Order: sequence, then C-alpha cells, then structure tokens
Amino acid sequence: MGRHVLNCLKNNKKGAQDYIRDGLKKILPKILATAEYILPTITELPTEQTDMAPGYPDKKPFDVSFQPTPMLSATAPTCPVGTVGIDVVIPSTPQLSPPHNSLDVIEKVSANAEVHHQS
Repeated sequence: MGRHVLNCLKNNKKGAQDYIRDGLKKILPKILATAEYILPTITELPTEQTDMAPGYPDKKPFDVSFQPTPMLSATAPTCPVGTVGIDVVIPSTPQLSPPHNSLDVIEKVSANAEVHHQS
C-alpha cells in the first residue's frame, strides 16, 4: 500500500505539491535574504502567478517565484534574470517488478545454512 499512496486516483499528488509549495514560500525568503537576493523585509514569496509566460497570460509556470533585488550590497551576487521560479514536481513512482527468486538461489542459501549449522 505504501508505494501506491501517490499513484492512487483517490490520493492524488496535489495535496503534497501544495504542502511543499506553501512551505517553500515561507522558508525561502529567509534563505534568499541571507544570500542577498531579496530584501530582508520580504516574508513570503508569491505563488502561482499568472502573466509570467509571454503569449500565455493564464498559465502559471512557477509554483514559487521571486525577483532578485540587484545591488543590495557590494558583496551581493548578481542574477542575470529578472524572475527566478521553482516548479514543484512529484514524479510517479516506478512500477516495481516482483523479486526474482529462482529455485537455485533458495537451494544454495538453504545448503549454506545447513553446512554452517552442523556441529
């Protein structure tokens, strides 16, 4: 059951994706302010903004995004783009094949166990 939790139609991945997105929008401002990419007064990043992709005003390409603030200090890193975005993706779990236990392997393991347990 455990490996099917994110694949089931009843338990889709939207809730997990939203949870990660909401956590990122709150924790990233502290990290980005420490790295001098944004002002320390920003406490939450915008989520799922529209009008980010030219020609597709209704699309939301980023779950979380920010605009780097240039020249916060002399040591602040430069960023060549106007907007940095993160898209949270939870991939599907791979289909696992059942373990391959051949009779040969079981016989060999049993034979080794018998040899080592004899007195």
